[in-house]
Amino acid sequence: MSDDMRLPTDAFLEHLISTGKVQAAKTYGSLLNSFQRWLRLRKLTIEQATTSHVDQYIAGVNSQGVTLTAIREYFKYRYTSMEIGDPKFYSEMQRYTQLELIRPKRRPKKLKKFALTPDELSKFFDVLRKKEASEELIAGFVTLFYFGARPGEMAGYLATARVSFSKHEMFILTEKTLVERYLAWHPKLDPYLKTWYEIVRENGDAGLPYPGEWLTKKLKREVGSLRVIAGVQVTSRTARRTFETQMRLRNVADITIRAILGHTDTSMSDVYTDWTMFVPVVQETMRKNHYMIENGVI
Repeated sequence: MSDDMRLPTDAFLEHLISTGKVQAAKTYGSLLNSFQRWLRLRKLTIEQATTSHVDQYIAGVNSQGVTLTAIREYFKYRYTSMEIGDPKFYSEMQRYTQLELIRPKRRPKKLKKFALTPDELSKFFDVLRKKEASEELIAGFVTLFYFGARPGEMAGYLATARVSFSKHEMFILTEKTLVERYLAWHPKLDPYLKTWYEIVRENGDAGLPYPGEWLTKKLKREVGSLRVIAGVQVTSRTARRTFETQMRLRNVADITIRAILGHTDTSMSDVYTDWTMFVPVVQETMRKNHYMIENGVI
């Protein structure tokens, strides 16, 4: 990439990758790109961003905590990679110190539909097929909706997961905690998961670049406004929300849902939970009681 095309954050992301923090580079890269797009609309670069700009931007995003962390880590890298004699060293250090004082904002949450019913999900997949969406897009979204997983897992950590298609099970890292968890699936998922698994693995151990945005952007390109189903603008995040909502409506035990989704820090009691004991329960839930199987979505 020529110097003219490089973003100010590229050196930071390259540093993360060189130190083995590949997943962090993917996550932070996606978040920093969004921040830089926001700044460009205001005719600013990230080097010109003040704590006031960061504070204003954070107030308008959903993932405030991780976005704030990405921005802080970038500015921390800026000043720690400078020589103390550099004239910008102290001003950069001061900016990072001020960023440490910013806290995520609590925003009132209105009652809003953000998950799909099984019928609505079937309609979404019908839209993809009628629009002749790519095989990889369909396979990716079926897989995401089935597991309710974070895209960083099913488009990233899936590349190195321990997957057994003969047993219809896998052991995969949880994106936020790096705790390995157990997942199972119904054989009807096989053609979709096998296709998606090969696509992810083609990109090596790192999986797909910027997995949090890859599927959503591809969906937008291929079907445009038709991705809006029953008032819900479908993104990769919709899959996780739909899974949790539908499984709760089926009275699946909350602790089982957390075991599948990788929510291991919901309460202190979970610290003492032996998740291996939930293998039979996860199998029953994912192969017999799954909302996509019961309702004939796949």
